[in-house]
Amino acid sequence: MLPIKGYPNYGYEDGTVWNIKTNKQLRPTIYYSVGYVNLCRNGKFKKFSVPKIAFCAIHHIPIETVPKGVQFVLNEDGSVRLSNATERNEKRSKTLAKFKKSSIDKIDKEIEWLQLQKKFLQGEDVKSDIFAYLTDIAYEIEPYILKVTKSMIMPSLAKDYLLESVDLCYQKVTSEKILVNSPRRWLSFATRNTIRNKYRKSNKTI
Repeated sequence: MLPIKGYPNYGYEDGTVWNIKTNKQLRPTIYYSVGYVNLCRNGKFKKFSVPKIAFCAIHHIPIETVPKGVQFVLNEDGSVRLSNATERNEKRSKTLAKFKKSSIDKIDKEIEWLQLQKKFLQGEDVKSDIFAYLTDIAYEIEPYILKVTKSMIMPSLAKDYLLESVDLCYQKVTSEKILVNSPRRWLSFATRNTIRNKYRKSNKTI
């Protein structure tokens, strides 16, 4: 593992940055396809790109000596090179295009849901389609639910509560004829709220 000059508690190895004291790998935050991590020195945190850290560690130079605005690319073989403006613009364009596509897909999905509710209120038999739609959304948000509730409940129980929310939302729409604008938000909120309440009750009984 290569030391990071000026940050003795950290090291660099094979495209990853480690906290030497805790022996844990730092998880980078991705921004325009580039990973960034926070390094601490004298109680103050500073954010640096992983390619910049790699360059400085490989060449044994302090990170602060690299002028602001100079950017690097971390190659698959572990080598580091300077990034040019064209590459940076291409990365930004790809990231924005991906974001736009994701947003459009979500909007289309929400429109499909509203149309299903409209058909149901008009008397069409779309109950099975409504349930299938809600189930699909549940599978989409399952990773998020497991992530935000992992400190409160077992993953298997979190999944069960998510499916209970699907049943509840289905009943609200088909039996009580309540309009649900965004099933994604509805299921997420209902599941997290149920898990929080269960968690609080379990803590009170301990």
